[in-house]
Amino acid sequence: MRVGRRDASYAFKVLSEFVRFFRRPEHWRTLEDVKRFIGDKREGIFGDLMSTSTFQARWKEELVCTGPGGTFVLELPMGRLSAFLPTEDAWQKKAPAWARDLWPVLKLELESWCRVSKADLVVDESAQVC
Repeated sequence: MRVGRRDASYAFKVLSEFVRFFRRPEHWRTLEDVKRFIGDKREGIFGDLMSTSTFQARWKEELVCTGPGGTFVLELPMGRLSAFLPTEDAWQKKAPAWARDLWPVLKLELESWCRVSKADLVVDESAQVC
C-alpha cells in the first residue's frame, strides 16, 4: 500500500494531537473534557482536522483562503480585526467557480477562525473576493 505525502502528513497531525491530549491525564478528567477536545464540525480537534479551508492573514489587510480547488482572498481590515464574507447570493457572483457551492461550509469555518483569532465576521453583500 502506498500513502501520499499529504495523507501521511494528515494522519501524523491527527495522531500527534491525540497523543498530546491523552498523554496528560489532567486534560481528560471527565467525559465532557474528552467530548470538548474532540468537538464537532464547528470546534474541537474534529473541526480543526476536518476543515475544508485554511485561512492565513496577510500584511495588506487580506485573508488568504485556501480550499480544495485553489486560493482566493477576502478583506481583513486591521483597525478592528474583521473578516468580510459576501452574502450567499453575492458569493455566487464573486467566488471562484470551484468555491461557489462551498459558502455554507466556508462560513462555518470562517466563524471558527474568527472566534480563535478574536476577529469579527461581517457578512455583507459588498464584501470583495479576489
